[in-house]
Amino acid sequence: MDEMQSFTLFDADLPQPIAFLSWKHHLGYIKKQLKLLKGRVSEEEVWKLCRGIGGSVLDFYVGELMPLDIADQIVDIFSRLKIVSHADYEDWLRTSGLEYRSITLSDGSTWTLRLGRMPNRFVHIHPCRYSANTLRIKASTLKTAIALTMVFPTVNIPPNLQQVNQVRALLHNLSPVKGIHSSKSLIKILAYLNE
Repeated sequence: MDEMQSFTLFDADLPQPIAFLSWKHHLGYIKKQLKLLKGRVSEEEVWKLCRGIGGSVLDFYVGELMPLDIADQIVDIFSRLKIVSHADYEDWLRTSGLEYRSITLSDGSTWTLRLGRMPNRFVHIHPCRYSANTLRIKASTLKTAIALTMVFPTVNIPPNLQQVNQVRALLHNLSPVKGIHSSKSLIKILAYLNE
């Protein structure tokens, strides 16, 4: 299915030079995609999607700006700063003394900008830790919430423990949970995804 091809890639709809993993960091994008894909993908495709989210913890944007709005604001900031090339961007990053810079957008959210790996997508962005409109969550929590929403026609909040453990088994490396009420983060993310 064509919709599945970019699960582990950056959001190709964004203007260059922005590279953003919307499936990993953006609530609004995920909600929109889940509406389009629910019931139309195999369990194998769900696993491939979730594998692309990675492990550990991540910063998850829950604000009103859509990925294109975020990218456009960053491109506008670069225009004002006269950052028009890969070399300009590298110089700007280097002047910080770090390997990244942070900028604040119109909604008060703060974004980390790093050097990307692709020649025409060299501005890798993600929400800053503990920024406005951002949650810090475990990747396994996001994977479980996405898989639940994609695999089951309806998901109760709190979800059914058997369903949770079924999708965690589908995701291969996630162990079962013993009790659903101890999974407050999962309940919170499911509530966001199903608003």
